[in-house]
Amino acid sequence: MWRKVLLLCVVAGLPTAPAFSADTADALQIRGFNIEYGQVGLKNLQRMQATLERQIEIVEQSGVPAATLDFFRSIPVVMVPRLETGFGHAEAKDGRQIVELKAAMLPEDRPILLHELLHAYHGVKLGPTPMIRDSYQQAVQKGFYKQYAKAHFLENPREFFAVIGSIFLYGKTIDQPPFDCKLPARYQPQFIAFLTEQFGPHPCR
Repeated sequence: MWRKVLLLCVVAGLPTAPAFSADTADALQIRGFNIEYGQVGLKNLQRMQATLERQIEIVEQSGVPAATLDFFRSIPVVMVPRLETGFGHAEAKDGRQIVELKAAMLPEDRPILLHELLHAYHGVKLGPTPMIRDSYQQAVQKGFYKQYAKAHFLENPREFFAVIGSIFLYGKTIDQPPFDCKLPARYQPQFIAFLTEQFGPHPCR
């Protein structure tokens, strides 16, 4: 097995373990994240690896507690050739929670992996949490974001949590509504307090 790891490292032009290691023929680790590339092949993974590492870096720099980062790293990242949902998707499949990422050049300024890992966190750690449900319903019913009425984050509680959670943890403007923390912090401070309880204090204003 160790010889296989070394061979993969040579082929991919990557450093040896612990930065890069493999437990199966179609899986490897990058910075502690389990990457499954069987559907796309190692060469396709290598082509877009730099942008994948940038996505991992965004997660690592999000300031979540160590236990949460360990949880994120426990979620298999399955590389797929195509997705109908953009660059990423999270789901429970074959009895396990996974994140799927499109094997393409991922945008370096969007928290795509972080967003999908928040879906995983919601599904595994939180479930149907009243605070998320009630904050979502409040957002829809009270028109806090009426200018964004058809936006992705208002589709359902899952997207509400993942999008605003991504903004909260990323700490920068994202490419979709509500774009930054201004409106959530103004109208729904209780939800920001909930995110703070989960992930620690982050600037959100």
